[in-house]
Amino acid sequence: MNNLFVVRTPLQLLSAYILAYSQGSPNYNHLMLLNPRGEELWHKGYCVNKMSTDTGVWGKITMCRHRIVRRSEIRQIKKRLADMRSELSAHGDVDMVYLGADREFDNQLLVQLAGKSSYARFDDGVWSYSSPEQSFLQKLEFLLWAKFVHLYSRFPNTMTYNLRSGGYGKAAVADYLFKPELLQRYSPQAVAIDRKAIHAALDSLTQGMQTDERMEGRNSIIFLGSTHVDKKLIERGCEETVLEGLYRLANEAKIQLVYKPHPFENKEKLAYYRQNMPAIYFADFADPIEILVYKYSKIQAMLAYSSSGLLYADVFARQNIKSIALFDLYPVKEKDPYLKNILKAANVSIPIEFDNLVSIMRNL
Repeated sequence: MNNLFVVRTPLQLLSAYILAYSQGSPNYNHLMLLNPRGEELWHKGYCVNKMSTDTGVWGKITMCRHRIVRRSEIRQIKKRLADMRSELSAHGDVDMVYLGADREFDNQLLVQLAGKSSYARFDDGVWSYSSPEQSFLQKLEFLLWAKFVHLYSRFPNTMTYNLRSGGYGKAAVADYLFKPELLQRYSPQAVAIDRKAIHAALDSLTQGMQTDERMEGRNSIIFLGSTHVDKKLIERGCEETVLEGLYRLANEAKIQLVYKPHPFENKEKLAYYRQNMPAIYFADFADPIEILVYKYSKIQAMLAYSSSGLLYADVFARQNIKSIALFDLYPVKEKDPYLKNILKAANVSIPIEFDNLVSIMRNL
């Protein structure tokens, strides 16, 4: 089969790479990278760079640096669609398009530009399993924009668009997931990505990856940074308090506390944390956390306010590892019920008080 994988984020790239690696011959897999933020994202980490350039896995690799259609450039719509169809023709006749997310208009448009009216989905984290539905106005806005693009460009619409939310597209024929048992929505066909296949792909992927001696030689717990403080969803002081408490617990257990920054976390905040909490090891890994828990067998726990990485720790790691979501320790009024439900279903620990966290940490 001649397959096209459409990717927007490093996590989607990891999912697509593992799936394509596991399929192997006689499948012929192509990669299309979509990222309006620019090309830099695909070259930040050793493994991300390798996944986005590996010609042993990908037949043809295409990078789209801009959105296919923009509302600010309506007169360019016809040309952009024609250019993209020409670009896609280089992949040959596509048998299946794989999407990391089917809520994006550009992604759904790409399916039709590739000559298909259906697609398969692959794992995109929490929202692949359950996601809040769009409001009526959001659905209406999406529908009107889709109709306008097709009418203006005279490009026929051959597929039912997904107006609801991620994972609800009626044109989807299958979901390839790391943990299909966690699904809280309908799937036409839920397929588990085999754990052996995941580890085989990661074993190949991490060959040649530089080893961090501190991570290799010491028992560790990892705190995953986020942009929640930057977006003012939580106070910096609250996060500092949690980090200081975690360090005391880790120090008591003679375990190293590692802070893994988020790719888009505020640099000034990180500099402040480094200066004021020098005992914490700030590891600037640009690769997805799933790769790190596979590579470093002495990681004993992973903690975050919330993260898709918490769902998969036991799938990617070769050792026993504990996943802990910390959002109930923060004084946030509105907490996402979808996120909490999916984390509970994945057996992620969710302490409601710091004493609960103390008990969990002491039983690692």
